Amino acid sequence: MVDMPLNCVPETTTVDALQAKRAASNGQAWVDWSAWGGVVPGNAENLKPMAESGVAGFKCFLIHSGIDGFRRV
Repeated sequence: MVDMPLNCVPETTTVDALQAKRAASNGQAWVDWSAWGGVVPGNAENLKPMAESGVAGFKCFLIHSGIDGFRRV
């Protein structure tokens, strides 16, 4: 399973948020899972560190996502 980056608080747009998501799922998951990283305006410097931390890929929107914390790029 690959978890989406925008349906959580905080959105998975930094390594800190990725680590928080992993900590929250520790002992809770019954399947192997990974996380997508999020691409939003202003987080370009976080993309390489998230990739190095093991995100499965990246998600972004070119239109309004419906979530204010996950803005279009």
